[in-house]
Amino acid sequence: MAVFWDSRCLQLCHHFSSKIRPSPFLFIRLFTSQELHPAFPFPSHGTYKNSKSGEPNLTTILIDQLLPSPCCSLPSTSHSLALTRVEQNCILMGLSRMVKTGRLFLLKRFFSYLELSLLADIMKFLAKHIDGSSAFLFFKMVFKCHFPCFFQDCCILAHHLSRKGMNLLCQDVLSYMVGRSIGDNACDFFEFLCATFDLYGSDVSVYDSLLRAYVRAGLVSMAVDTLSRMRNIGVMPSPSGLSILISSLFKMGDCAAAWRLFRDSLAKGPRPSIRTLNNIILGSCGNGDLERGKSLLAVMHKYGCHPDAFTFNIVINSCCTGGRMSDAFDLLSFMISSGCNPNTITYNTLLNGACKRGNMAEARKIFDRMTLEEGISPNAVTYNTLLCGYCKVGDIDQANATYVEMLEKGLSPDSCTFNILLSGCSKFGKKENADRVLRNMLERSVPPDSCTFNTLICRCCWTGQMEEAIELFHYMIDKGVSPCLVTFNTLIAGYARGGQVEEAFAVYQEMLRFGCQPSHVTYNSLLMSLCRKSKMDAAVELVSDMFDQGWHADKVAFTIMIDNYFRLGDGAKAFNLWKKMEDENVFPDVIAYTAFINGLCKMNCMTEAFQYFLEMSRRGLVPNNYTYNALIDGYCKIGNLSKALDLETEMKNKGLLPDLFTKNIIINGLCKVGKLKMAKTTFIHLHNDGLASDIVTYNTLIDAYCKASDMANAIEFVNKMSFDGCCPDIVTYNIWIHALCNSYMTAQALNMLDEVVSLGIAPNTFSYNTILNGICKDALDRALIMFGKLLKLAFVPNIVTVNVLLTHFCKQGMPSRALKWAEKLSQLPIAFDGVTHNILEMAQVSEYRFGENVSIQSTIDDDDVPLTAPLGFQLVGYVKKQKRVNSISFWLPEAPPGHVALACIAGKVPPKTDESHCMMHSE
Repeated sequence: MAVFWDSRCLQLCHHFSSKIRPSPFLFIRLFTSQELHPAFPFPSHGTYKNSKSGEPNLTTILIDQLLPSPCCSLPSTSHSLALTRVEQNCILMGLSRMVKTGRLFLLKRFFSYLELSLLADIMKFLAKHIDGSSAFLFFKMVFKCHFPCFFQDCCILAHHLSRKGMNLLCQDVLSYMVGRSIGDNACDFFEFLCATFDLYGSDVSVYDSLLRAYVRAGLVSMAVDTLSRMRNIGVMPSPSGLSILISSLFKMGDCAAAWRLFRDSLAKGPRPSIRTLNNIILGSCGNGDLERGKSLLAVMHKYGCHPDAFTFNIVINSCCTGGRMSDAFDLLSFMISSGCNPNTITYNTLLNGACKRGNMAEARKIFDRMTLEEGISPNAVTYNTLLCGYCKVGDIDQANATYVEMLEKGLSPDSCTFNILLSGCSKFGKKENADRVLRNMLERSVPPDSCTFNTLICRCCWTGQMEEAIELFHYMIDKGVSPCLVTFNTLIAGYARGGQVEEAFAVYQEMLRFGCQPSHVTYNSLLMSLCRKSKMDAAVELVSDMFDQGWHADKVAFTIMIDNYFRLGDGAKAFNLWKKMEDENVFPDVIAYTAFINGLCKMNCMTEAFQYFLEMSRRGLVPNNYTYNALIDGYCKIGNLSKALDLETEMKNKGLLPDLFTKNIIINGLCKVGKLKMAKTTFIHLHNDGLASDIVTYNTLIDAYCKASDMANAIEFVNKMSFDGCCPDIVTYNIWIHALCNSYMTAQALNMLDEVVSLGIAPNTFSYNTILNGICKDALDRALIMFGKLLKLAFVPNIVTVNVLLTHFCKQGMPSRALKWAEKLSQLPIAFDGVTHNILEMAQVSEYRFGENVSIQSTIDDDDVPLTAPLGFQLVGYVKKQKRVNSISFWLPEAPPGHVALACIAGKVPPKTDESHCMMHSE
C-alpha cells in the first residue's frame, strides 16, 4: 500500500529549501512558529492543537503528511503524538537538509513504494549529515504506521543497514525490535536473519548487532545463546561484542558464566583484547574477588596484552574501596615500574580512597605528590574530591581554603562543587556560610539543580523548619526544576521525624500527582511516622496497601514495626511479626537482629536475647557495636556484671572497639551495684583507650558518689568535668541539689537553684520536686508557700510533685490536710496513679482511727476499763531521723473481736503484744 505525501507539502519544502538556503534552522523556525501559514490548509484527519491558542501546529502538520490517510485501515488518530516537540523538530531538520541537498527524490520514492532499502539510504543520510538520533526517530515514526509486519521488516532493514556499514543504526533497530518482542518471538530472530542473510547480501556484523541488542535489552541468556549459534555457523563474534557480553554477566552476578565464556574465547576465539581483559578484571573486583583481578593483571602479558592505565585504575579503585590503601600504593609503584604512567584518574582514585576513610592528612600528601612530584595538573574532580573529604570530617574552614585554591588555579567550579560545599556548611557550618555559598553560586551563573534544592530542603527538614522546606519545594517548581524521588522522600522523612503524620501523607499524595513512583524508602518513612505516634493499626493498614500496589514490606519496614511494638511493651506482637518476616522469606539483617535483641533486653528476656545473638552469628551476620551494647546494657540492668564484661572482652577479640556508649553502660552498671572503685578504673581506661568522656559519664559517676555520701570523690569528678571542658547540664545540677537536700542543706540547695537560673539553664520539674521534697522534711508550711509561688511562675507540677506533698502530710500526722490538698490538686490536669491512691487510702484510714480514738478517750473511766492484749501491731506512720533526733515509727494495735484500739504506740522497734501500755476497751 503506497502512501502519498501531499504535493503542497513537497512544494513548500522545496520553496523553503531554495529560498532560504543559507539558514536551514530558519526553515525549522517557520514550521514551528505559533502562527499558521495561510496557504497551508489543515489535513482533514489531523487533530493537533497549538498549546497556547488551541490551533493546529505547523510542525505536527508536516509530520502528519507522512502518516496514513483516513482511508487507511490503521487508526485515524494522530500518530505524531508519540513524538515530543523536540523529536519532531529533529526529524524536520533532517528532512530540510535532504531537500536542500537534492535528496527530495529519495523521500518521494520511499513514500511511494515503501522499500526498506530506500529507508536504509534515508537513515544513512540523516546519520551522516545530522546525527544517529534523527535517523532512528525517523525510523520509529514511519515504521509505526507503514510496516505492519514489524519484526520481519526490522530484520530486513537490519540486513540493509549492515550491508551499508551502519552497524550502530543496525544495533538500534534490532534493540527496538527486541524490546517490543513478546513471549517467544525473540527466539525466531536469529533463524530469520540466517534465512534471509544471502537474500539481502548482508554482512556478518548483523549477528553481532543482534547479540548487542539482546544485551542492551537485558536478555543476557539470549545473547549467550546467540553467541553459541554464531560459532555453530562459523561466524566469529567481534571482540567488543564478547567484551560487552562478559561485562553484562558480571553485572548480573553470574561470575562463573563470565569466566566460562572467557575460557571458551581462549579456545575458540576471538582472542581477548585489552578491553575484554579490563572488563573481566572490573567484573571480578566489582563482585568482591579482588585477588583474582590482581592475578589476571599480573598475567595479562601471556595473552598478548599489557595493562594500561585503565587496568591499573580498576584494581587501585577496588583496593581503595575495600580500605586497602597500602595495597593501592603498592600497585601504584608496580604501575610506574611497568612503564605505565599514572594519570589524573589514578590520583583522583587514591585521593577518593583516603577521603572516604576520613584521613585528610594522607589525602593532602597524595594531592601534593600528584601536583608537585609528578607534575600532573588537578582538575575539577580532584578538588571536588578534596572538598567532599573535608566536608565529611566537618573541617569547613579547610574546605573553604581548598575552594579558594581551586579558583586561584583557574578552574571553574561546577554545580557539584557548590553542592558539596552547601551540604557541608548545612551539616557542620553555620547557616550564614551556606547562604554565602548559595550567593556565590548564583553570582557565577551556575544554575541550581535538583541536587542543590534537595540539599537545601534536607537542611530545613533536619532542623525541623518544615515551612521553609515547603517554600523551597514550591520555589524549585517555579524555577522549572522538577522534583525527584529524593525530594519527596526528604520532605516525607522530615514530617515523619517530627511526628506530623497528616503532612507526610499530604506530600505522598502530591508525589503521586507528579507521577513520581514511591519507593521502599517512601513507605518506610510513612510507616515510621505512624509508629512514632503509636498508630499501629494504621501502620498495619499501610503495609496492606503496599502489598496491594505490588510492594512487599522489606526488612526495614519489619524492623520499624518490631522496634515500635517493643517500645510499646507489646512483646508478643513483636515476636509474631518476627516469625511472619521469616515466613515471607524476608531475611533479617544485622540491624533487624539488633532491634529484636534490644527489645528482648528491655523486657529482661536475656536468655532469649542471647539465643538470637547466637543465631545471628550462625547465619553469618557479624554483630556490630549496637548489638553488643544492647546485650551489655541488658545484663547490667539485671545485675549480671560478669557476663557484661565478658561480652566487652569478646567485642575486643572480634576487632570491635568498645565505644563511649559501651563504657557508659558498664560504668552505670558498676555504680548500681556499688562497685565504685571498678567504675573509676573503667573511667581511667576509657581515657587511655583514646575515648573522651561526655556529660553522661560524669553525671553517672557524680550521682553514684553522691548516693554513697562520698562527696569528696563527687567534687573531684565535678572538677575533672570542668577541666575537660564538659559543661554541666541541668541533670548535673539536679544530682547536686538532690545530694544537698538529702543532707538537710536546703538553703544551699536553693542557692544552687538560683545559680542554675543565673547561668541561663532552665530548671525542670525534677529540680523543683527535689527542692520541695527537701523543704518538706524541714518545714512543710514553707514548702507549701514555695509551691504556691512556683504555680504562679507557670511551674507545671507532675504526679511526683503531688505524691511528694501528700506523703509528707501523712508522715507528719496531718491526714486531713493531705485529703484537702488532694482535692485541690485533683483540679490540675494530672492523673493520679496507684501510689497516689495508696497515700490517700492511708490518710483516710489514719483520719478515721484518730477521730474514733479521741471520742472513745473522752468517755472512758480509767477505773472500769477491762484490758486485753492485742493480736498484733500495724505500722501507720514513720518519721525519718532528723538532725540529732532518732527515727520513730508509729504502730496501731490490732484489736481482738469486740475490742477497739485506744491509741497508737511510738517507738524505734515494733512493740510486743504484752506491753502494759497497749490498752484495749471492751464494748
